[in-house]
Amino acid sequence: MKMRPDLDLSAETGGKNAMIITALSDRDLAIKELIQSAFGHSGQKCSAASLAILEAEVYDDPHFRQQLKDAVMSLKVGSAWDLSSKVIPVIREPGKDLLRGLTTLEDDEEWLVKPHPDHSNPNLWSPGVKWGVKEGSFMHHTELFGPVLAVMRAKNLEHAIQIANETPYGLTSGLQSLDPREQKFWLSKIEAGNLYINRSVTGAIVRRQPFGGCKASSFGHGAKAGGPNYVHQFAHPIEVSLPQEKAPVSAAVENMTKILEKIPLSTEELGIWYASISNYAFWGHRFKHDHDPSRILGQDNLFQYRCFMGICLRIQPTDKPLDILRAIAAALTCETPLQVSYTKGKTPLVVSDQWKHLMPLFRIVEESEDHFLQRVQAGAFKRIRLFSPPTPALQLAASESFCHLSSAPVLSNGRFELLHYLREVAISFDYHRYGNLGVREGEVRKPVL
Repeated sequence: MKMRPDLDLSAETGGKNAMIITALSDRDLAIKELIQSAFGHSGQKCSAASLAILEAEVYDDPHFRQQLKDAVMSLKVGSAWDLSSKVIPVIREPGKDLLRGLTTLEDDEEWLVKPHPDHSNPNLWSPGVKWGVKEGSFMHHTELFGPVLAVMRAKNLEHAIQIANETPYGLTSGLQSLDPREQKFWLSKIEAGNLYINRSVTGAIVRRQPFGGCKASSFGHGAKAGGPNYVHQFAHPIEVSLPQEKAPVSAAVENMTKILEKIPLSTEELGIWYASISNYAFWGHRFKHDHDPSRILGQDNLFQYRCFMGICLRIQPTDKPLDILRAIAAALTCETPLQVSYTKGKTPLVVSDQWKHLMPLFRIVEESEDHFLQRVQAGAFKRIRLFSPPTPALQLAASESFCHLSSAPVLSNGRFELLHYLREVAISFDYHRYGNLGVREGEVRKPVL
């Protein structure tokens, strides 16, 4: 982006992915899935689990520690041409970060399993497990992309989630727990794009678990690969007619009529307004429900939408009042918090104190262009919604702060317009217990064969 600030870039970057194991987990299963997630493909997957965050009772259990050690040491290390090999050579000789992870201990760290290089192949290392990794350390925050696992101790589940969320990335995350209360709490707090419960955190399948993250694991539009919106982010839709689907609008959107009354809109524009907000409501209702198109036996694969955080709506002098109001209505429909930034005297709308009362979810900020650019450059926003092309100065500021600019036209169709304010999450949950479906045995699912 620094080389070409005007580039419309969509990228899936990396991950520092954690698997949390609680005292209420199946510990045998947890070790099996952790080993697969950490050392499958020698850890050379952006989705690989490179952090194991153990609740205190599990971390302090000598039996668990010994069992994890035995499981790792049982992995066969060898050539990729030998199909019995479980840990194979990495694609290139380890670089600075990976080599440090494979060879160096920091304060209070110890090797549960020490990795060793193969004397005849500099790309081949046995798997390593580093015990006692501390918060904020090199191993906690650095993506290594190799066969080394960091083990950390958490006081409880809430503390474990805090440790996982402290990494700059948000690609995949896993939980090993049989307690529905813990599962629900974890799902509500963890910050990642692909979430896995009681299974490995790698091996996403197209449509079943559309793939992509949040935070530093994603840049751009943010649609998941293998999901229903991926192709759309590379297209430029043109509105040729108004959408027909309708639903009752929310009270927050209904309140905007008090602003609308003070703006001279034509009959055609009013028609566009009502068609837009009712269609936003229709799709907002659809997007609030989880979807599982696969419905395979023994596993839930839910696709859901959550609010983007850190979005700014920047009003520019050439913007149309109708576009501004429709974008605000779309965000209100999604219940996505916004900062609305404008420069006094350089907006087509009169922004009054009434806005703050009608839209308590939003923060209304009056500021100069220079002050706005300073905030962008300082990283105040993750995404900025515009209705006219960004200035070169804004493009430059955004390129230096990992901020995505979207100046796509405002559409009446909520199927597309609401995607500016929603991020996608894929949840995969093995609800069976060693093939036993329990109380869910009678559900209608897709045939096994």
